[in-house]
Amino acid sequence: MKPFLSLLLFITAIHPLYSQDLAPVEVADMAVKIPALSTHELAYGFAEGDQLLFSFEEAKGKPLKEIEIIELPGNSRFADFKTDKVGTKRLQVHQTGVYLFRFSNTALSGRIARIHIQRIPRDEASIAFNTHWEWQTLYDTTYTPYQEDSLAGYEITEITKKRRTLVEVDTIVTELCNKKVRVHSQTKMGKDNYSTVPFALPQNSYYPISIRPYESTEVLAWAYWIGVGEKSFESYKQSVARIGDLAGTAAGQIPGTGPLYQLAISGISTLLIPSVGDNVDYSLHQIAEGQYYPVNHGNVVASAVRNIEQLQGDFLLHLQNDNLTRGIDVEVRVIVVQVHKKWKDLPYTIEKKEPRYVTVNKTRIDIQTRRVRVNAH
Repeated sequence: MKPFLSLLLFITAIHPLYSQDLAPVEVADMAVKIPALSTHELAYGFAEGDQLLFSFEEAKGKPLKEIEIIELPGNSRFADFKTDKVGTKRLQVHQTGVYLFRFSNTALSGRIARIHIQRIPRDEASIAFNTHWEWQTLYDTTYTPYQEDSLAGYEITEITKKRRTLVEVDTIVTELCNKKVRVHSQTKMGKDNYSTVPFALPQNSYYPISIRPYESTEVLAWAYWIGVGEKSFESYKQSVARIGDLAGTAAGQIPGTGPLYQLAISGISTLLIPSVGDNVDYSLHQIAEGQYYPVNHGNVVASAVRNIEQLQGDFLLHLQNDNLTRGIDVEVRVIVVQVHKKWKDLPYTIEKKEPRYVTVNKTRIDIQTRRVRVNAH
């Protein structure tokens, strides 16, 4: 009998903890309109040891699609489907937290929900527990390792190449014509009162790339002198004596490098032109495919002309005497200036810069935020 008596005394001692419950504390007693095709939510905080009492009834007896009580963040404690009434449901609260009451209406018309929520505190100390809640922002940090190529510097190498480089430029002066021509008068029996002087410019030449070194020769400019009679001849000699020649030597030693060369190369004439004397009517033509194309003409005692346009081809100088009884002597000088160029393939060096990378281990930090309901303080 002693063991039975001891058990009876123990049960009598602890019975008040379970039989003498505290009075329920009102949490919510309301009627809520839940619109068609919508979900309505209520949230309240509960203390550890509470008993949660819940009841629901639709005012017109129309069912809701779903009723659910969730212990946040995601522990479903109660759910009912297609119901218009839930009698008093008692749930034990195992830890302090926020409970979410969710009412889902999928009908095309609204519902009136009468909701009653109470809590029975565990003890008198928790009777005044605050059932309100508030939002709290949580930060979730993740660390993701990754590798990245990082620039560590540059590798510089020298590369030798070749390029076509102009290495030599020479000026070539050639005298194409230096003569005195007799042009008879209009009345000279059996003779024409005109004469012609043909000449041809040297043809430009270009050596192909396959030949080394590369070379080219091109006509740069040319000039001609026409002078009638001894006075004109003397004027030309005086001009040569005055300016000398290209090399600075005595006048006349290098044909074509005197004042006529200066005219051809620079366009500046230093020739002495007499103002009186016999004259000649001249015309210069370029010959192409049997056709004569006028280039220049005049009626002069003496003249010097530069040409930098018609640089290739054959030419004909026509001289005519308009004197009735007196023949004339005409001096004709033609020089051409060519430029001769040479190229060579010369080496040169360039720097090639290549980036150098190393692989570096890194960690990427990703922070995401989320809001949760927590008990209000």
